[in-house]
Amino acid sequence: MIRSTDLHAVVPDGQWQIVDVSFTAANTDVQIAHTLSPADPADVEYSVIRLNAAAVVYEDQSASRQHWADGFIVLRASAICKARLLLRVLKTPITPQF
Repeated sequence: MIRSTDLHAVVPDGQWQIVDVSFTAANTDVQIAHTLSPADPADVEYSVIRLNAAAVVYEDQSASRQHWADGFIVLRASAICKARLLLRVLKTPITPQF
């Protein structure tokens, strides 16, 4: 049997939340509310768990993009769809090495 303290030690997520989102237009910003409390709003990560249509969920990277702030992130989808997302904040944020 795994104790919760042992599980916590090997799971990288400090916080997580599942949210359902409706993307009502393709390639349009959607603000997605959450109750996570990262040190920096950019520390929120997302994974797509389920889609009801063929689409790609993504962040706008243009200069005019909406920036994430406390309590929400902003994503787009390549097509109209409903998505279930896993939002999470890592225990120790990792800087991407792109």
